[in-house]
Amino acid sequence: MSKAVKKQIMDSLEQNLTDVSFLVVTSFQGLNVAQIDELRKQLRTNSSQYKIVKNRLTGKVLKQLNLEGVSGAFEGPTGLVIQKGDPVAPSKVLVDFSKNNEKFVIRAGYLEGKMLDIKDLTALAKMPSRPVMLGKLAGALNAPIQSFASALNATISSLALVLSALKDKKEKEN
Repeated sequence: MSKAVKKQIMDSLEQNLTDVSFLVVTSFQGLNVAQIDELRKQLRTNSSQYKIVKNRLTGKVLKQLNLEGVSGAFEGPTGLVIQKGDPVAPSKVLVDFSKNNEKFVIRAGYLEGKMLDIKDLTALAKMPSRPVMLGKLAGALNAPIQSFASALNATISSLALVLSALKDKKEKEN
């Protein structure tokens, strides 16, 4: 491989890994092309990428980006899952895919400065996704306001019922 090709590969990797918040190192040895394409398809629906990488070149790029803690997991055929957003959705895809494909191995992960092992990634996969968590937060923030509005409405309704009852009583007396 010429220096120009290596430089192009490293520049492409550097562009993909710059400002990455979530990264997973995997081994795909023993998987066929159809299985890897299926994994890529599932990850693409979650705005993630799956790249098969050269270990030595990737190690150099990771060192340049101060992500060298991940480089210890680079042995043999290596694939990278790159995500710049919500890490929960790709974690679920990876854990499910590894359960269905014994040859697919999750080696290590990186999440916003912290190294993750398979236990951490499995725990991350069990969390609700970002939209679900935002929905729960919105519901929690809305509950006190809704309760206050219901209480005010109940007070006004009670007052209206009392006034209506007084009116009916006055009409019966007359």
